[in-house]
Amino acid sequence: MIKYLLLGVVSLFSLTSHAAIVNVSGNPAVSPGAVAYLGDPARTPLRNPVDFDLPLPDAQSVFNPDDPIRIAVSISLTDLDQARDDSGDPSWNLDSLVWSVDWYNPDEVYVDSNFVSVAWSDIDLWQTDPNIVQVAFSTDLLVPETYGPLAEGTWFADTFFEGEFQSTVEVQVVPIPGALVLLLSGLFLIGRKLKTQNLKVA
Repeated sequence: MIKYLLLGVVSLFSLTSHAAIVNVSGNPAVSPGAVAYLGDPARTPLRNPVDFDLPLPDAQSVFNPDDPIRIAVSISLTDLDQARDDSGDPSWNLDSLVWSVDWYNPDEVYVDSNFVSVAWSDIDLWQTDPNIVQVAFSTDLLVPETYGPLAEGTWFADTFFEGEFQSTVEVQVVPIPGALVLLLSGLFLIGRKLKTQNLKVA
């Protein structure tokens, strides 16, 4: 609750102090806004359609504790304007657009952050190409790999552009069903037995 009150204050200050750097548009494949998905490799950042050789991943909200969870958002290039990159915070590099994700565990305790940046010079170049309409950002696997298996419950991923809060993605982490665990264990034992038999025959 405290986290959301703080985010509300920060967001209100951002809206009243200057225009938003990015007006987040819905991902054309998984609308709206930032989403969670199960995927590898990372897409950080990609231009549509130049770099999108594979379909964008399907959004989902329920994951297993060891899943490679990523957070992603797709932005229309027309929504990006360097002139609005005026956060007033000298810690932000005004030559780059920075997208970040803050992760909170089910107890709403901060865990870690992902950062992705793209140079405004690249964005300006893409905006001159009529064939490029979107740029997509996604996290790497820092949090699920470093802190996995993730604790069961609802995780929260707060997304930001240049420190301006955009949205919260809720990620439900649930245990692998016991029956599935038994099935996988059984398949593993069968595989070992067959391998052993093949070695004896050879």
